[in-house]
Amino acid sequence: MKKTLIIILIIQFLVYAGFGMVIPVLPEVVTDVSGRAGHIGGLLAIYSLVSFLTSPTWGHWADRYGRRKILMFGLFGYAIGFILFGIYLDSLTMMYISRALSGVFAGALYAAAMSTISDISDDKTRNRNLGLVGMAIGVGFIFGPASGGLLSVFGYEVPFFLAGGIMLALVPFAWKNLDDHHWVRVEADPHRRWFPSLSIPSGSTLKILLVMSFSASFLLAGLESVFQIYGIDTINMTPTEMGTLFFISGIILALVQGGLLRKVKTGTEYRWIIVGQIASGLAFLFMAIIFNLALATLYIILFVVGNAVIRTLSLSLITRASGNRSGYASGLQFSADSMGRILGPLIFAFLYDLQGGQLFYIAFGVSMLFVLFMVLNAHKLRVSSLQEPKIKQES
Repeated sequence: MKKTLIIILIIQFLVYAGFGMVIPVLPEVVTDVSGRAGHIGGLLAIYSLVSFLTSPTWGHWADRYGRRKILMFGLFGYAIGFILFGIYLDSLTMMYISRALSGVFAGALYAAAMSTISDISDDKTRNRNLGLVGMAIGVGFIFGPASGGLLSVFGYEVPFFLAGGIMLALVPFAWKNLDDHHWVRVEADPHRRWFPSLSIPSGSTLKILLVMSFSASFLLAGLESVFQIYGIDTINMTPTEMGTLFFISGIILALVQGGLLRKVKTGTEYRWIIVGQIASGLAFLFMAIIFNLALATLYIILFVVGNAVIRTLSLSLITRASGNRSGYASGLQFSADSMGRILGPLIFAFLYDLQGGQLFYIAFGVSMLFVLFMVLNAHKLRVSSLQEPKIKQES
């Protein structure tokens, strides 16, 4: 088990470091080719949209055909997407195609990795293991953009080729060192062999958990889309200051993921999720009331820590509620996350154009509505964290 966990942590770190490598380069490349910054949003949106559509199917296949096979497909396809982007930096059409391709295989990577963690975890280790995965992802996001910015001096295509090369190199490594020893094959109706039924049983706590996962993604993606321009408009925040702020918050986030969340006891997850939503909501409120560089750092730390608590512990409860269909449930969770990443930037950017910094009062109100939703469903969440209901088999 420990070997499998370490391998998944290495894969998640390298995958997200590779993803982060291209972040400093993407705006420059897209504006050089198209002359329109709006295509940056388009490229990010198509990735999330395709992930939203395909992730449940990848999760279904991970349950039926094994985690390792789907992980290999994910790594290979994700790598090809990056390499194609690097080759066709002068073609906006190919950029969109390559980002869509990466979006298709992102769900395979996520569903296979998270369901593998679920397979090797029990009630005592689930929160700890998922916290460690979150830490690996967070550290990857810290080192990825920094290394991508440095590598770009050798050519804008270099970060894309290196990211793709790293992921291709992971394919034989993962194939050799991972196995499906803990995977229990899910048998399905022959009519549902390839594609899952997307219905969720009425009254299932999974619906509640997916709403919570969506809320975390929606608010995070929305904040990411407007925070930098808000900092520029209010205190003339520089890119260097912005980068330093996120670096500090990323370090603290990694420490929280690897420290605090691994100590959360089974049965108390729902309480921490509510606290996390309150914390991230308060961050929005404080941003609207008073804003300077030092306080902005504290606000971001408060937000990302609260957001991480929601995301990680929601996933923990989702994999518990899924029984032996953790691949499918992880795919649904990734779809909810992707939908949040689609709607968050669109709605936040639209409201910022209309309301400016007053937007954060609205975001605070939305956060409190999600808190109310969680409190009203606290009993079901508590039962979900103590018992182990299962999603119905395909029929």
